Amino acid sequence: MVELATELCVRMVGDGAHGTRARYELSLHAARSPGLRDQLVEAGTVLRRLGAAQLAALGVPHPMAAAEEIMAVIDGLVFTALLRGPDEPDALREWFRRPLHGLLSSHLDPSHLEPAARGGEQ
Repeated sequence: MVELATELCVRMVGDGAHGTRARYELSLHAARSPGLRDQLVEAGTVLRRLGAAQLAALGVPHPMAAAEEIMAVIDGLVFTALLRGPDEPDALREWFRRPLHGLLSSHLDPSHLEPAARGGEQ
């Protein structure tokens, strides 16, 4: 799970950076436009429900709250990486892996974390 989340973040900042920046710009505009805000909140709720369903299947006790937290932290990490993170994909992976490991291990049973993310790679 840590590696999957890490790769998602790397893509959002790497090959998908243009789309990620556009999403952030749209979000800022939506903060000033109630109708657009409602649409974006609803779209985000759909994504959070999908994430919560996956977390529930993994036995997370409060899956919706966990999905909210995980998505908010990933959003913050991605935003920061766009501004301050390294440019090289391998460096980005390392930059994302540690906080994602801590975040996900606070919600998931260790058996659901990839072997590469367990142990000494914290």
